[in-house]
Amino acid sequence: MKSVFYYIILCFPLFSFGQNDFLNSAQSLGIADCYTTQKGIWSTTTNPAGGANSKNISVGIGVKNNFGLSELNTKIAVGLIPTNSGVFGFSVQQYGFNQYNENKFGLSFAKQLSKTFNSGIKIDYYNTHIQNHENTGFVTFEIGIQKKLNRKLILGSFIHDPLNLSKNDQNSSVASIGLEYNVNQKVNLYTETESTDYDDLSLKVGVEYQIINYMFLRTGYNSFSQKNTFGFSYNYKNYIVDIATYHHQTLGFSSQFSLSTSF
Repeated sequence: MKSVFYYIILCFPLFSFGQNDFLNSAQSLGIADCYTTQKGIWSTTTNPAGGANSKNISVGIGVKNNFGLSELNTKIAVGLIPTNSGVFGFSVQQYGFNQYNENKFGLSFAKQLSKTFNSGIKIDYYNTHIQNHENTGFVTFEIGIQKKLNRKLILGSFIHDPLNLSKNDQNSSVASIGLEYNVNQKVNLYTETESTDYDDLSLKVGVEYQIINYMFLRTGYNSFSQKNTFGFSYNYKNYIVDIATYHHQTLGFSSQFSLSTSF
């Protein structure tokens, strides 16, 4: 029975509802995984260009639980360090459990090239560990840009593993482009398209609403995974809490939590 369970775990990334379980944050999950225009500390797990405007050292931790199974948890730790040259970042992520786990270690650099244009690059090392079987790894990279088109509209673009260095179905090449539209002081709209291995194409839409000062509600829809997502965020002084969830009719609820601070 245990071997059957392990087989399910090993196959899970192939039919999971994210194209790459490491390309997400609780904030982006709340708006259907729209991440190309994300800014701040959690851009280290999405679009590295989003860290370019950070002025303070920031750190964060998070966990994502898939369908109530602890064996499918993803654990995350991130950081940003501003310098005179640009903003350096790091991320450490692990998916799985002792017998089987996938790990991603990333170092990023983001720079503000003009008042309206940010760029970023990230070097990734992926490692897959199967107890008593194999321990393999490879190196790849990600690049991203963000451009403020006008007072209300931001364009974001991102490519993961553009040269297909991984040659691995579980860590595919990903290209995405998205827009963030500031409707007013309380409402932001997001839309994004994402292509996996330059083939499958998904459409994602999301909305973020500030219900009171420092408190936000989020929701969205992802066409590829056909999932509705919901999220909540609360900012208290220098601390930010993000929570997101979605439901699958057969497998149940998945949720993600993160806590970050700057100093």
